[in-house]
Amino acid sequence: MNYSHLIERTDESFQSATGVSKEVFQALIKIIREYKSERSSKGGRKPILRLEDQLLVFLSYYRQSVSYEYLGCMYGMKRNAIFYIVQRIENILKDHVDLLPPDSTLLGAPMIVNEVIMDATKCAIERPKKKDTQKDAYSGKGRRHTYKVLVAIDAITKTIIHISFAMGSVHDFTMFKMIQEWIDGTIALILDKGFQGVGDYHYNYLMPKKSSKKNPLSDDEKLVNSLISSIRIPIEHVFAKLKRFKIISTRFRNNPNQFQTKFNLIVGLYNFSLRTQGKGL
Repeated sequence: MNYSHLIERTDESFQSATGVSKEVFQALIKIIREYKSERSSKGGRKPILRLEDQLLVFLSYYRQSVSYEYLGCMYGMKRNAIFYIVQRIENILKDHVDLLPPDSTLLGAPMIVNEVIMDATKCAIERPKKKDTQKDAYSGKGRRHTYKVLVAIDAITKTIIHISFAMGSVHDFTMFKMIQEWIDGTIALILDKGFQGVGDYHYNYLMPKKSSKKNPLSDDEKLVNSLISSIRIPIEHVFAKLKRFKIISTRFRNNPNQFQTKFNLIVGLYNFSLRTQGKGL
């Protein structure tokens, strides 16, 4: 697979293969080309792959979560060369300010946000070697070792405005309490039932009512819960778009210390796509 063949495909086929649209792909190429032109030096060997194919290698690695060896076979290169290409593109995009998740009033910055939808998602990881870390990372509900990511989006623009990380055993509400002191009190939070007790820390929130055997929900309460769920559904759509990149939707097989960096970069790509073409990945 190379860029000259892939660009002839339909937009849907191109996005299915790379995880981004043609428009976003060209915008990323522009960023990388400008970065390289600012730091270009005379002499040296010419790269085996042109810039478009290098970006394609990077996106294929994130989108398909395949090994360097596999990509090396596809492009007729050694696995080390593929590794350096992925790392080089990753560092360029990671350092580019336009790809970083923006701060908001959620963290005390001046960006105006009135309504925020917040939820947590889990990403499977390899079993940690240390026993203490194994216990912290094990999710009893999912019955596997995971990292947990708390994500907040602007309910209007769908922009991701905050992400924080924890081990898989940490409860959603515990993650909320870790950041609650920085949340602007005027922001309306839209949450799911996993954040029971949030009223003790934030008065302006919307959350479905939880039922029990002794106190079942009335028909009206069920209707209200259904309406609240329909309001918070955009964050589930955001999770689905982020997890198109199998590097975080399947078991994470890289160095555990790289998980936050790679998740951050995918969030950056989502926000960049949102600004570039008016919709996320």
